[in-house]
Amino acid sequence: MKNPPIKGKHNLHIKWIGTYSPNEKKLRLFKFLWATGMDTSVRDWHSSSLRISLWPRIFNVETELWGWAVTFLCIRIHRKRAYGGWL
Repeated sequence: MKNPPIKGKHNLHIKWIGTYSPNEKKLRLFKFLWATGMDTSVRDWHSSSLRISLWPRIFNVETELWGWAVTFLCIRIHRKRAYGGWL
């Protein structure tokens, strides 16, 4: 586990995924990762991710405990948070 983010420091990471899942019929493209909070309080920070993929659905909405996913015209946007760790 990495250290919590430092206040005022750039912490946005963009990762190319580029994988295809034949079971889900989903092409994963990008993942954006960032963290919020202060470096002195582990309790008040969390990491977040926003994932972009292509999925053969016209419209779909999914909810999770700490996230959500919306599909519109085959573009799926998935937002997820992790408290106390990096995604």
